[in-house]
Amino acid sequence: MKPVLKTQKLALPQVQQYLQGAKRSLFILGFSLITLGVNELSVLAQTRQPTNAEIKKLREELQQQISRIKNNNVGHDYLQDTRTQVEKKTRESFVRAWSKTEPELAPFFGQWVGYENISHIYPSKSKGRVCVFETAEGSGSLTIGVFSNGVIKTNIGGVLFKEGNYYLGSALLKNGRFVGNNSELPFRSPTTIKPLNKLLENIFEASEKKQISQQFKAAGCTSSLPNSSANTQPKTKTLLAQTRQPTNAEIKKLREELQQQISRIKNNNVGHDYLQDTRTQVEKKTRESFVRAWSKTEPELAPFFGQWVGYENISHIYPSKSKGRVCVFETAEGSGSLTIGVFSNGVIKTNIGGVLFKEGNYYLGSALLKNGRFVGNNSELPFRSPTTIKPLNKLLENIFEASEKKQISQQFKAAGCTSSLPNSSANTQPKTKTFLK
Repeated sequence: MKPVLKTQKLALPQVQQYLQGAKRSLFILGFSLITLGVNELSVLAQTRQPTNAEIKKLREELQQQISRIKNNNVGHDYLQDTRTQVEKKTRESFVRAWSKTEPELAPFFGQWVGYENISHIYPSKSKGRVCVFETAEGSGSLTIGVFSNGVIKTNIGGVLFKEGNYYLGSALLKNGRFVGNNSELPFRSPTTIKPLNKLLENIFEASEKKQISQQFKAAGCTSSLPNSSANTQPKTKTLLAQTRQPTNAEIKKLREELQQQISRIKNNNVGHDYLQDTRTQVEKKTRESFVRAWSKTEPELAPFFGQWVGYENISHIYPSKSKGRVCVFETAEGSGSLTIGVFSNGVIKTNIGGVLFKEGNYYLGSALLKNGRFVGNNSELPFRSPTTIKPLNKLLENIFEASEKKQISQQFKAAGCTSSLPNSSANTQPKTKTFLK
């Protein structure tokens, strides 16, 4: 994910020129914790299970690929086992240790080398889950998986399956069917997984490193042995509970800081122009209608719903089909990221320690938990002037990276985010009690 570049502080007259520039889309300190589940129910249930026939076909295709490469005069060299005895024994010891608590998943744990990418399969502190971190070309992505019917099924419709103890097959659900995703060479030659910080050294973008690190932590992913104290998962009803609640005093201070910022800008001969309400009556009424409709089911959250314009970024706050939650999608500089929030003590608290609070009906304050305290995050200009949220596909047009578009789209769907009215058929969330149907 491309980072938001640090820019020089602009004088307010320059801000207008900047804001009138290209279409925006976004930065957030966020991550997609959404992959972990909504209301304790995994999004893994929302993609279908591969049938026995499909799994059999995928295995046969992988076996045929391996056979073709082995019969090639040059190709077979790439499938040779070049691991040292130490590498083999170290991984075997790790797998054996985890087999006591995760007998089905443990044989998958390890670093599997592919053609241009590597699949790092980690245990999770949440029993029955794995974390699949794929790296390639200075970038990476994290998904969550569970074991079912002899394979690992991931939250984005992926399937991983072992062929013996040396090869790992990969497939994706595309247009309703599972298609092999093994590239030129299959994943193979497993060694022990590395600590995440070692892998992050090879990720180019600082913002992506931060995002992956947050996702990894939130998912309970670990490279430690199962009896390690590092593997004690906090027992909380929601992942949001893992960051502390702002106190009344902190909220009061944040509101005062925002009020002071607004006052300073308004008292500036040029600056006050940027806070003017330039929305049309249609834009105002459209959003008011949307908020009013959602107020029947989400009276506390509905007033936050909308597209709030900031200095270099825009905050799009969506309802979620999961009652009591919101989806906060921030966009800036052709990039974006999604977080989840709940209403508490008059503010929205997000899963990365963020806080959002309204100042009247026109301004939105923002803060982040840094080094144990909440710090205002309102940039040069506060979020303001809310209009109705746009459908996600419109916002994704302004995201540069295709892989990022895909990831955000999957997160958005998995979290039950919606731009529809509450009585819309589009807002019927699948009712599942288990990870897999």
